[in-house]
Order: sequence, then C-alpha cells, then structure tokens
Amino acid sequence: MNVVTIASISLLFLWMSASTQSALCPDQKTQCGDDMTCCKWSSGNYGCCPLASAQCCADGLHCCPNGTKCNDKEGTCDELTAQTPQRLPLMVGQQSSGVCPDKNQTCLQYETCCKEKSGSYGCCPYQSGVCCSDLLHCCPHGTRCDLIHKECVRAEVNIMGTTDTDNSLTTRMRLIGFEATNVTRVVCPGSRYTCPDNNTCCHISASQWGCCPLLNAVCCRDGIHCCPSGTACTTTGCQ
Repeated sequence: MNVVTIASISLLFLWMSASTQSALCPDQKTQCGDDMTCCKWSSGNYGCCPLASAQCCADGLHCCPNGTKCNDKEGTCDELTAQTPQRLPLMVGQQSSGVCPDKNQTCLQYETCCKEKSGSYGCCPYQSGVCCSDLLHCCPHGTRCDLIHKECVRAEVNIMGTTDTDNSLTTRMRLIGFEATNVTRVVCPGSRYTCPDNNTCCHISASQWGCCPLLNAVCCRDGIHCCPSGTACTTTGCQ
C-alpha cells in the first residue's frame, strides 16, 4: 500500500475549505477537515492528511490509513500486527464553565449549574439559565419559570413601553428538565476543559486540552495521539 503525501494535499484542502467543516491543528493556525488528520511537517508546520484518524509518518511528508503503520524505508503503509497497539487520535476537549457548588458536577461553557432535589447539581442546557424552584427544570436567560403551566415565559415590552404582563405580548416555551444532563465528566487540569467519563486529558497545545478515549492513557508528545496504559508512543504506533 503506497503512502500518501501530505504536502501535496494542503492545496487540495484549501480549495475544499469553504464547504468542509474544519478543526484547528495544535499550531492553532492550520485547519483540517473533519475527515482529515493534522500531521506535522518536517519544517515544524502542520499539513492535512486526506484520511481520518490517519498515522503521520516520521519523515514529516507522508501519512498512512488508520490501522496501518508507516514503512519509511520502503515507502509503504504496512498492516499492523496483532501485537502492535494502535495510536488513537485525540479529540478537542469541551470548554467548562467551572465546577458546580457541590464540587462534583462540572457543566460545559454553554450550560448552567442547577441544584437538584437530591442536593447534588445538574447542568441546565442554557448559558446563564434560570433554575426553577421545583429543582427539576430550568429556563433560558431572560425568562421566568411558570411551574403551573410548565412553561418558560418571556414578557415582551408593549406599546406603552412597560413590561406589564397583563398588557404585554408573551413568549412561552416548555420547561426543560436538567436531570437527564447530569453526566460524569473528567475535568482537565485548570478546570477549563472537560472530557467524557473514562477518558484521559492530553495536551494538544500549550493552553488547550484534548481527550483520549482510553482510561489512564499515555499522551503522545505530538499532541495528536495517545496510547493504551502500559505502552509507549512511537512514531508509527504504540509499543
């Protein structure tokens, strides 16, 4: 299987970037499509391999499909042996709004901590949301909870310039329950980023954390991959 030259793919990606969702590489400048992989060139800059979850070759010029390893000497992509663990790509961590007052629950940047009946906290799926007094529901910022009608109500300013509910138009929407969003997350150092449960936080840049989908994983120095616990990162995989 021939290796893929990433240097020649950079121009192709720039042509496609207007219609393709993209993510920043660790240099915080280069953008690669969701179906591509960031790879560091020999120059130290980043290019885009036109394959998802690809292996970046040590020569800084080529990449190989997921499930293979680079054979720089032969210029081929070789199948991984059963004894060779595969490196996994890191996913960008989600930004956190901080730890809730119970010191256990962590909500994302666009969520709001709300207290539950149990005394613990859940995450309302609205930024600066309004926590309802029933300790079960929440409403968007700028509205109030109408627990009788199970609605979130926003009073619109009427023609007289007041917000008198009797004389104003109102916008109503159903209350949102936040108990279902109470999920366990791994809080990365600094509490600015979180990862799903049973993941490992790994640096993808000096100020940003990514998530490895393995517990107690080994974070590779390239800021792109990780390996299972008990192994070490190499340029082609884990050993």
